[in-house]
Amino acid sequence: MKKISLSIIIFLSATRLLAQEDLNEKQYRAYLANDIEGWQEVYKKSKDSNLERYDQMLMQYGLLNACMAEKNEDLFEEHVDVIIEGFEAIIQDQKHFAEPYALLSSINGFKIGFSSWKGMFLGPKSTRQMEKALKHGSDSPLVWKLYANSKLYTPETFGGSVTEAISGFEKSVILFEKDSIHLSNNWMYLDALAHLGLSYQKNNELEKAKTVYEKALLIEPDFAWVSKVLLPKLFQQ
Repeated sequence: MKKISLSIIIFLSATRLLAQEDLNEKQYRAYLANDIEGWQEVYKKSKDSNLERYDQMLMQYGLLNACMAEKNEDLFEEHVDVIIEGFEAIIQDQKHFAEPYALLSSINGFKIGFSSWKGMFLGPKSTRQMEKALKHGSDSPLVWKLYANSKLYTPETFGGSVTEAISGFEKSVILFEKDSIHLSNNWMYLDALAHLGLSYQKNNELEKAKTVYEKALLIEPDFAWVSKVLLPKLFQQ
């Protein structure tokens, strides 16, 4: 077998890095604009890319998140099973544990969001998946973000808690900001900030919410959800 030259290895690595940076930029812009067609483009290009499987699946998860935000159940159902299978395969490969479990938990939460009756059997499953995620990834900003999302959007009767959501989002933001590599074109970091502010708001801590919203806009002035929705309505409740 012929040895691959160092120059070819460097070229392939650089090509993969550029492809990932391009897709990161596209998904970031799709998130800011709440552009579901942009997310569909990211989904398709990630599947056709030479990125590592986990990076591909993480981008594909973004489409499901956008479907939930837009209440587009048809598009969600079109892709959800394949994406679940992808994360389950990653777990079986034993290269990643925490984040795929947290993402699967989140996806099951989306399913419940579209059909509340599914909470009877998907709720406990989602909880078990998140418990595994926290066990293996207590230092993961993504795990804490998804945990906090589940606490924020789950009814209190079924284990939801605004105060636990606040704690989770606070940990997530701290961990994101601990390493600058997590911040560039990272829609999940911005989403964690926005939801931290929203959690403060739900807990009637309006000044804290305002501070977080203003911080998000300093980082990204084009963050329309914060600038046009969350911040203007903050003191109208």
